[in-house]
Amino acid sequence: MCFRPPGAAKAVKCPSCGCFNPPTLKKCKKCGADMPAENGSTTGGKETAK
Repeated sequence: MCFRPPGAAKAVKCPSCGCFNPPTLKKCKKCGADMPAENGSTTGGKETAK
């Protein structure tokens, strides 16, 4: 059995093709359609490295 940690983000389903994507993506990895902003969390805050 596989257990997901409680802090893990859930995948977001593309409204165009139905592919599941990480919630941090703004466009679908399969078809390139714009992803909806689920729960207002589009950035994880870890994008800036400097």
